[in-house]
Amino acid sequence: KLGPNVVVAVGYNDFEDQYATNIETALSAFKAAGVKRVWWLTLRAAHHGYVSMNADIVAAAQNHPEMEVIDWNVYSRDHPDWFQADGLHLLAAGSEAMAGLIHQQLITDGIAVKPVTVATSVLPNAHRDRPYLATLVPANGLAPFSWSLLERAPKGLHLLAGGTITGKPHVAPGRYAFNVLVKDSAGSRATRRLTLRVQP
Repeated sequence: KLGPNVVVAVGYNDFEDQYATNIETALSAFKAAGVKRVWWLTLRAAHHGYVSMNADIVAAAQNHPEMEVIDWNVYSRDHPDWFQADGLHLLAAGSEAMAGLIHQQLITDGIAVKPVTVATSVLPNAHRDRPYLATLVPANGLAPFSWSLLERAPKGLHLLAGGTITGKPHVAPGRYAFNVLVKDSAGSRATRRLTLRVQP
């Protein structure tokens, strides 16, 4: 079963003179399956035949408004370190680079969600031995979010999974820095170092 959005990265084992027809066959099958949008990666032109096959991809996109080209060939051109000796099969860095390129295009097109970040940059001041309450705010990402500390907060304060800092600071007046971590339900994560000023 296919969803409404499909990303295609195929062709290295296809015959050059049949590739344009293969693209049309695939697009027809996608349409029949209810696919609304298709992103098709160009082939890394390690061999001459892939140059004309990339031209077939571009030509197909011009005739099919539901199809968009992601230019993996140009993006990967200056990175032989992403590939095995044949210049085609991906190493770990190449896999990450391809995934990142696809994800960025899906973000640009409004399909994917941007990775979560920590929007909170300043914490309200606290007073020693007095109740304190502050809520951390995420940006981007996919709810629900989960918060945690990467190191201890000032004694008496606690960070709840929902992003609320609560408690009573039992520490001397001063500035206290600690790192917070937020995770979203899509698996992205972000950290930020925050400083809390504790007053008398």
